[in-house]
Amino acid sequence: MTNPGGDAPIENPVAVTCVDDIIVNAELLRRPSRLPRYEAECRVLAALAETMAESPAALLQKLAECAIELTGAESAGVSLLEPDGADGEFRWAATAGEFFPFLGGKMPRNFSPCGTVLDRNATVLMTDPARFYPYVANFKPRIEEVLLIPFYQSRKPIGTVWVIAHSRARKFDAEDVRLITSVSKFASVAVNALSGSIAHDSLLRKVATQARVFDTTLSAITDFAYIVDRDCRFV
Repeated sequence: MTNPGGDAPIENPVAVTCVDDIIVNAELLRRPSRLPRYEAECRVLAALAETMAESPAALLQKLAECAIELTGAESAGVSLLEPDGADGEFRWAATAGEFFPFLGGKMPRNFSPCGTVLDRNATVLMTDPARFYPYVANFKPRIEEVLLIPFYQSRKPIGTVWVIAHSRARKFDAEDVRLITSVSKFASVAVNALSGSIAHDSLLRKVATQARVFDTTLSAITDFAYIVDRDCRFV
């Protein structure tokens, strides 16, 4: 395994034996959410659509940069599952912020935050993940919180979009989940485009249509609105 954290010395956080001890999804319901910034969100979606049209290969990196812009996170990235033997591994296909130097690093499928997300097929918020994944203590600066959201190819989860808080003062909330879920759709589009499973012009029509629907909907309402599924997850 290639460790994105390099050879930095490992700290000794208080270890836990169950991954549930570092998962704090309930905090997303308890914490006050920031007010939506729809103008900034529309600007980011337009920038992603433009990148998709002009340079699909750069879309994942642009997505990571936009995730920081939208959430104020200190690091962000996109991890893709790469089949490799029986277990596979995740490659950091895009990174931005403090973790930009770790671009291209790898983590194991069977013992990593991304692996846990794919196992659960759900959004996960973790606090101090080095307590359960000791090698994470190698990553500098320290990961205080990480919010990971899965994305899909043919309804199968194939990777995660994640944002990191290195400062204890930065706490992710439900609005961050909504924003990253929104932009994570572009990760699916990028993977499909680069794999040749969807025609390029079809991708552009899909992105353009989604942008028009989004803009029209926001223009027609005067109050804040959210859409959730039956499990109360933002969609």
